[in-house]
Amino acid sequence: MMGRTHLVGGFLSSALALNHFQMITELRNVEFLLFAGTSIIGSLIADVDHKKSTIGKSMPWFSNFLQKTVGHRTLTHSIISVLFLVFVTFIVQRLENEAIFIMLFGLTVGHISHIVLDCLTHNGVSLLYPISKKRYKLPLTIRTGSYAEKVLTCAMIIYTVSLLVQ
Repeated sequence: MMGRTHLVGGFLSSALALNHFQMITELRNVEFLLFAGTSIIGSLIADVDHKKSTIGKSMPWFSNFLQKTVGHRTLTHSIISVLFLVFVTFIVQRLENEAIFIMLFGLTVGHISHIVLDCLTHNGVSLLYPISKKRYKLPLTIRTGSYAEKVLTCAMIIYTVSLLVQ
């Protein structure tokens, strides 16, 4: 998926998470912006393993290193990366630092949305990396940059707006 699709997916995932946990009306504006903003950032982080990605261009040395050593859509798109973020979020929650918890929770939600969206691509992702390099994808796939991806992005925007105006 393209960066803009991941950005929209990150914002949608933050709205879905807040709606699911019935937090959309409980959070103050600054907390909502913090959560949504970090979800959007989290939706881009997984592509740090691709030197031409939005985030990869901002860290070319690290991105190039990851792309050469582990490859694209492997370690940063695996269940291990999600478990790491969940673990760090859990530890911070135990420390009772609400702002950092909100940010880490947002990063985790956005990161998961990235992986789910990349499971919609023809190449899929290596969810079980480093145990297995097998790529997993959903039954219905979309070519990156295609008209179908643009339609999906528009549909996600509409759905996000509908969640936020309830």
